[in-house]
Amino acid sequence: MAEFRKQPRFRTVIDPAIVERVKQLVLVARDIVITCHVSPDGDALGSSCALWYVLKALGKTAHVVTADCAPRSLQFLPGVRDIVAATRQADRAHELIAKADLIFCMDFNDPSRVD
Repeated sequence: MAEFRKQPRFRTVIDPAIVERVKQLVLVARDIVITCHVSPDGDALGSSCALWYVLKALGKTAHVVTADCAPRSLQFLPGVRDIVAATRQADRAHELIAKADLIFCMDFNDPSRVD
């Protein structure tokens, strides 16, 4: 009779060592910034705000900083009103980025979308 091996429920292509390294970076970070591409869409804002909530739940000081304001159609997203948009608060955005000891860049599909 063939031996039955329980397969993992989820298969990941992310190297566990990288996951552990990111975990350690988050644990020691004091000021964290989350940013996304210019003209943020639902994917960019949703992933940024979701990570922001996770970091807040871990007791971290974190901010979402974007180049542009969130579109009116996405103002309903939880956390979107707490985003620091450089087009409206340039000094605050630069201050947060300069002070950050860890920056997460979310949803960049092309280098041209970095601002």
